[in-house]
Amino acid sequence: MNNTPVASLPGKIGIIANPKAAAGKTATSRKQLTALLRTQDQIVWTESTNQLRETLERYRQEQIEGLGICGGDGTIRLTLVTALTVWNQQPLPPIFFLRGGTMNVIPFSFGVRGSPRSILHRIFRQQDSTTLHRQQITMLKVGDTYGFIFGCGSFVTFLDDYYQKPRPTPLRALRLCWRTLVSALLGGDYAKKIFAGVNAKLAIDDSVPQERRYTLISTSTVRHVGFHFRPYFFAQQKRLAAHLLLATASPWGLAKNTVNFFVGRPAPKHYGIDNLEFNRVVIDLEQPVRFSLDGDLLTAPSPLQISLGPEICLLTP
Repeated sequence: MNNTPVASLPGKIGIIANPKAAAGKTATSRKQLTALLRTQDQIVWTESTNQLRETLERYRQEQIEGLGICGGDGTIRLTLVTALTVWNQQPLPPIFFLRGGTMNVIPFSFGVRGSPRSILHRIFRQQDSTTLHRQQITMLKVGDTYGFIFGCGSFVTFLDDYYQKPRPTPLRALRLCWRTLVSALLGGDYAKKIFAGVNAKLAIDDSVPQERRYTLISTSTVRHVGFHFRPYFFAQQKRLAAHLLLATASPWGLAKNTVNFFVGRPAPKHYGIDNLEFNRVVIDLEQPVRFSLDGDLLTAPSPLQISLGPEICLLTP
């Protein structure tokens, strides 16, 4: 994937910020973040989807030259999906991520590190010594929406458990991952619940549809999935690249390949874990498809088509 140095910063910047993000929890932290902006730049702490859309419509009318997003993976997805609607098939302005969420998997995959304030500091206050890089990134088109990481099967059952607490944290996610791993290695009931799987008929590109029981169906245009695990090693290798991960493996078989998932290495074929590049996949279930997209739990009618979506220009310090 190309990563091209940018000689100068965009002119007028507009930032969408989630008030529940780390940088927006107190009035002091908001003021500290706002103080880093140049006079022509704006930041809006959006409290609702209506306010998000209204702000993006104003940003478009004002012809901003850079769109910043301060929040986690869900905030990034919602902002980009709304922006694609507002810009109505026209190219979005260059995007930059300020992190600020619970997991920040998407920014991490593109090399964005630090707090929202430190990222802005590098972008705006050290522009004479810091080189910005421009790269084209690809989203997935999932039904009528967009995102980066799609999961069905065990993704959904895991997140159902994770979101049972009102304020899920990385520590809770780590504990559930550890509980799942130990249960899988010991043949426990918890892993059997998480990896119960779904009966699905899959058609990949122009192939003949095949029906199987899958413990995991996942696609991604970014390498990472959280906690430095990088199972999607085909993603980000080139422009318009997406990784399809299919598993018919048992919970024990998936657990035995934990190291392979962590380092981004294919599993031995006999485990029933397939890694493929694809342009389009259609998932056909006997009921509506429940799936996760960048950590959000959604439902869509079956069959559900996933394909390569729009390209977006990303700026990284």
